[in-house]
Amino acid sequence: MTAFPVDPLPEIDGFSSLLAIWDGKRDGTLLPPKTAFGIEDFGAWVGRIAISEWEDGDSRFRLFGTQFVDLLGRDLTGALLCGTLMPDLVEPPKRHFAEQR
Repeated sequence: MTAFPVDPLPEIDGFSSLLAIWDGKRDGTLLPPKTAFGIEDFGAWVGRIAISEWEDGDSRFRLFGTQFVDLLGRDLTGALLCGTLMPDLVEPPKRHFAEQR
C-alpha cells in the first residue's frame, strides 16, 4: 500500500484549512493522535466530519456531522457502518477499511 503523501501536504481544493489544522497537530509524527484535537479546532468543518473507530471488523461512527445527517435524513452516531448498509453492499467498505487499517 502506498502511504498518503504528507511532506509536503497535498493541495486539495477546499481542504487547505483542514489540512493545516491536521498538520499542526502532528508534532513531527506521521499521524496526529485523536486526543490532539478539540471541537474548537474544526469550526465550520464540524458539520462535515464523520469520525469512526474500528470495532470487530466494522467501523462504528463516534461522530456523524449534522450536514451528513441532513443529507441522509438520519444520524448514524453510534451505529456500525455495516449495520447501516443493505447486506449485498457490506463487503466492499469492509475490505476498504480493513486495507486502510
